Amino acid sequence: MEEIINITMSELDYFLIKRIKELRDHHNLSQVQLSHKMNLSSGFVGKVELLTAPDKYSIRHLKLLANVFKVESIGELFPIPLPEHDLIVLTLRITYNQKKDGTPSKKKLTEVIKIDPVKPKKDSEDS
Repeated sequence: MEEIINITMSELDYFLIKRIKELRDHHNLSQVQLSHKMNLSSGFVGKVELLTAPDKYSIRHLKLLANVFKVESIGELFPIPLPEHDLIVLTLRITYNQKKDGTPSKKKLTEVIKIDPVKPKKDSEDS
């Protein structure tokens, strides 16, 4: 079973999530292991990387992540160049795995298939 959804989020949040996932993969850490190294609940990083959950990394998490990945500057956690847009709309394909009996399992794969910028609204004073 497959579902296509759109979510709006900060482009900086999205790029930070991608960057931390790259670092996590590079250091061979699972989502649970990174959550534990940050002294957070086991499912925290998984929720952040899911993209459809409201969980995101906060300013506090940057220090924890810098400690885990042993970077000298929090700036090393951010993508360079900085994102071009404030908000973006992610179009996600969510594919649900099936159990052996053919029923959908709780496990799902989320894939970003399109990214569009949200155009800023003009102030009524400007028109």
